[in-house]
Amino acid sequence: MGCCNEDSPPEVPLELSAGESRSITITITDDDGARVDLTGARLTFTVRKKINTAVVLTKSSTVSGEIDILTPQTDADKTGKAALTLEAADTSGLRGTFVYDIWLVTIGGSAFPVVAPSPFVVRETVTTSP
Repeated sequence: MGCCNEDSPPEVPLELSAGESRSITITITDDDGARVDLTGARLTFTVRKKINTAVVLTKSSTVSGEIDILTPQTDADKTGKAALTLEAADTSGLRGTFVYDIWLVTIGGSAFPVVAPSPFVVRETVTTSP
């Protein structure tokens, strides 16, 4: 996943089953491919049925356990990385194709799309409670 450059951010399709839990690592880089220091930054993940419709799911780094910016950002293995956590309850009531994106707001207040509007597909399941 990219960010903070002159190019458009990438589309990153996500597909999962209804009721599935998943942790997704987000790595944010600049134009030169260097990881961006996320100290003091804010990340927001938003899902809608279609662009400009009501929000059906949102996650933020301002809420503990939703998007966790890995610390310390001075650690080479953690710089530019965050973990998005989707719980079973987040997707259990969803079915079909949606659209999502991820935005970064830096400590200085600049906002950048990290992921362009991309498909977010939630499949039906046969087993409803494993």
